[in-house]
Amino acid sequence: MSLGMTTKGSLIAVLVTALLLTSAVESPQVPTPRYAEEGDWDAKLNRILGSIEAFLRTAISSTMTLSRLLYCAMGIIGATLWTSRLDRLLGRDLIIGAVTLAFIAELIMPMVL
Repeated sequence: MSLGMTTKGSLIAVLVTALLLTSAVESPQVPTPRYAEEGDWDAKLNRILGSIEAFLRTAISSTMTLSRLLYCAMGIIGATLWTSRLDRLLGRDLIIGAVTLAFIAELIMPMVL
């Protein structure tokens, strides 16, 4: 390499960059509901159900963010492979997979959820 970085050094640089980028992403804030009485069984059940609902909303939000990152990366890598003719079939398959994942994540999932 012209900059004098070894393969291990470039891998560490990529990992540190990824760590810095993921630490900058904030997790979604889910409001916690207020409950009437702490001793009441209904209030306890509502609190448990509220916690489950908050967990599921966070999981869905994280899954959507991850799918967006994945289909963008798949599309970029696929386009690079296809246009550079390094591996046209793999590039084509990655592009098709990225478009399919984007279709599912952006059109189908919001209608279902």
